[in-house]
Order: sequence, then structure tokens, then C-alpha cells
Amino acid sequence: MNRHQSANVAESFGQLRQDQSLHLLIASRKQQDLDQLTSILAGTDGLVVSSRLVCNGHCDPLYGLEELPDLLLFRAGVAWREELEAIKNRVPQQVPMMLVFSDHCDSDLLTSAMRAGARDFFIEPFDEQAVVNSVQSLMTEFHSRGEQVDATLTAFMNAKGGAGASLIATNVAQIMAQVSELDVALIDLDIQFGGLPYYLDLSPKHGLVEAIQRVDELDEMALKGFFLKHVSGLDVLGNNTDELAMLDDIPFDKLGQLLDLISQSHSHLIVDLPRHINLLTTTVLERADQIVLVVQQSLTSLHDAVRLIRFLKRDLAIDSDRILVVVNRYDKKSAISLADIQKSLKHPSSLTLPNAYKEVSESIQTALPLHSVSKRGAITKALMKLETEIGGHSMNRPGLISRLFARMTGA
Repeated sequence: MNRHQSANVAESFGQLRQDQSLHLLIASRKQQDLDQLTSILAGTDGLVVSSRLVCNGHCDPLYGLEELPDLLLFRAGVAWREELEAIKNRVPQQVPMMLVFSDHCDSDLLTSAMRAGARDFFIEPFDEQAVVNSVQSLMTEFHSRGEQVDATLTAFMNAKGGAGASLIATNVAQIMAQVSELDVALIDLDIQFGGLPYYLDLSPKHGLVEAIQRVDELDEMALKGFFLKHVSGLDVLGNNTDELAMLDDIPFDKLGQLLDLISQSHSHLIVDLPRHINLLTTTVLERADQIVLVVQQSLTSLHDAVRLIRFLKRDLAIDSDRILVVVNRYDKKSAISLADIQKSLKHPSSLTLPNAYKEVSESIQTALPLHSVSKRGAITKALMKLETEIGGHSMNRPGLISRLFARMTGA
């Protein structure tokens, strides 16, 4: 695309920003594809359509754009492998909602489209109304993302040390960011020995303690400097392990102020709490929409869980429906059954996570999330169920293959 064409796209996008419509970019290496899709979508309300003839020598159809579109319709051509790989290699925040079109479908093409983030896939000749419906569905989703909503705060806490709350919180947050595509902040509240960022191969230079101490001078932009960005899109606020912070160094009254500031730019806050009761942890527990208490099938774990739940309900006046018990490393052959746990805790229901020693060990050693290590494993499916339970939608989102099959079979 030459400079004149780039200017036209930028001009259209600029106009679109003024009237609050969404801008959709159609990209192809063939003009006839651009003309066909532009004709189909030209009259869609709330949408400004621009096209880009990709002939700049770059595989990435978004290369060189000064402003990214909100939606992308991409016609995969003869170089589809390189083109989809280029899109996949972009950071998640630089990939708009995307529909992929092709004149054929094979497993490699479909897999590449999915990995690049395609929300739907159309094989020519395609149903024009189905294309319009798919675009309108993405428009609705886009606008719902922009609505001002109160951020949800979920606190994770071990009933007994070593139960696995930190690993669970990290992986649930990563799934919520990558699969559910939500704006998630993961916060490690263990100010002395927190190592949560290392599960994701991240090394904090500025930490939570400094952010709390300087919160009065921070705004949303300045706050970003304290977060680490994971490739999944997850924002992580950890601690500088080179310095051992003391509780006396923390202005406890400022933590709530920091959480309010983080909530302005995130829809979900996931806080990993240390197994201590102090002003820091109680500040989070009282504010939490839900508290995930991680237990194991042992008498000592249940004993501590009983005491902790009693404290939450009696001393902090937290309702039962805000407390979710998760049994980690669950073994159905254990002498302590789920019924025993529910009876001991006097708490109605529990979710279980299987004992997946091999996958968890690989995840820790490689610093890769479990969704990357074992995407279809039992542990990942259980984590996705937990993520959906606390406000995500990874289990409710239909896959690209199932949508494609439904369209091909007329279901």
C-alpha cells in the first residue's frame, strides 16, 4: 500500500473517532476481495469500513498503520502461513478482533487462524448475511468492553501453607486475560517472600511496596510503570525480591487507594494473599467480591480452613456466598472425601483441581502457564472452570471449530 492509500485509511479512522463509530479494516492482496467485502458491509450502522490492498512486501497486513482498526477482516491469500504467523506474533493488545476468509479450508489453515486470534472463519462462497451477523456480534462485544463497570476483586488464600494458591491465582488470571480477553491485574500481596511473577518468567524492578508508598503521586499512566506485562496481556504487580520490606514500612491506609486506582484500568483484580492476618490482608478480604480458599485433603489443612472461615464470617462479616472453597490436588480415593470437607467446613460446595504433578512441575520449571504447557489437560480444564466461576467466560466461549462446523452443517 502506498503513502496515499495509507493516508486515506488514517483519514477514515480519524473521522470515525469523531463520531464514535467502530472502524473496520478489510485487508487482502486482491482488489476484488476488497470490493466484495466492502460492498457487503458498507451499509452497516455504527461502522466505518476501510480497505487495504496489501502489496507492501510485508507479511503483516497491519504493518505500518498509524492507528489500528477496531475490527479486521482478513482474506488469507497464497502466503497465508506467513501472514497469519505475523499477526500471531503481535502482542495481544495490537491484534484487533479478526475474521478470516479463504477460498479453501484445511486443518493447517484453520489452526493457524485460531492461533492468530480469529473469532470466525468463512469459506468462499460464503453467506453474506452470516458475515454481517458475525461483524455485528463483534461490534456488540466491543461496545460492551467499553462500558464502565466496577472492577471485580477476587482474593486467593491458602488454608495451610503450600496448598497452591499462588500457582492457582497466577494461572486463573492468565486464562482470564488470554482466553476470556479481559483486562486483568494480578497482584502479589506477599511483600516479603512473594515470588508470583516468576511463575510467568517476569522479574519486577519496581514493586507493590513502592507503589503503595507513592500512590498519592500516581495516575493511571504512571501506575503502568509498576506493572509487568505478560505476553498473554496479563498485568502483574509483584515485589522486588532484592529488598526485604518490613510491615512498618507500609502505609496500610494507602492500599485501598492503590486498589481503587488499579480498578480504573482493569475489569478484574486477582490478589494472591499471604497466609497472614494483618491490616494488609484484611483490607483486601473486606473489599473482595469473592475469596477463593485453597485447601487440601488433610486433617491439618481442614483444621486451619475451619479457623479461617470462622474468622472471615464472624470477625469480618463476610457472607458464605463470597467464599469459594477449592480442593487442590484432589484424589477421589482419599480417606477424606468432598462430603467430609463440606461437613467440616460447614460450607456448601467445593470445586476440585486434579493432582497434575507432571504438568505443574513443567509449568514451574519452564515458567510457562499451564494453559501453554497442557492446553487440553485436566488441570487446565479445571482451572478454566474456576476462572468462569469467578467472572471469566473461558468455558462459555464457543470455539472456532464448533462455530465453523455449525455453519457448514446448518446447525
